[in-house]
Amino acid sequence: YLGGHMKANKATSTYGSDFSHVDKSPDPKSLIEYQDTLNNLKEVKAYKRKAINLLTILKGDHILNVGSGTGDSVFNIAQSVKGIGKVVGIDKSEHMINEAKRRVKGLGLPIEYKLGDAHALNFKDNTFDGCLTIRTFLHIENPHKALSEMYRVIRPEAKIVTVETDFETFVIDSSYKDLTRKILHFNC
Repeated sequence: YLGGHMKANKATSTYGSDFSHVDKSPDPKSLIEYQDTLNNLKEVKAYKRKAINLLTILKGDHILNVGSGTGDSVFNIAQSVKGIGKVVGIDKSEHMINEAKRRVKGLGLPIEYKLGDAHALNFKDNTFDGCLTIRTFLHIENPHKALSEMYRVIRPEAKIVTVETDFETFVIDSSYKDLTRKILHFNC
């Protein structure tokens, strides 16, 4: 699917820049569909579950998800805060925030979505009991500044959990040598 997505947008952008500028993309809906496809993979669900578990969320905690996209992780975290905590998802894309809001409308979950910039989080110091970011640093202009902002808005002893994709490591376990070479050459 990734290869098909990249091919469809090759003339206008690259995979990374599409997610860096969703609202300027010629087809933001395809990026939302791509994110949904990824989020429905069992491997992605597993590492997201593990990342959320690493936050060690307690009932009543306030958690921040930077780069929340369509809100998949925010929704899952909301199950952990048990209605008395809060989960805030921020994303710099209005399309993503609007889609995330649409998906939880009327569910009564302790969720808030805000348009925001990871480089300048619009929260007071020591606001959150944890911060999660998944597949976001790849698209952030200044990761050091964004991480500093995340650190600023979490309480002492709180955790920041970040999960990133390693695009440099590409492994195919196949007994079809010719097909494997074609796939690897296509990616190069």
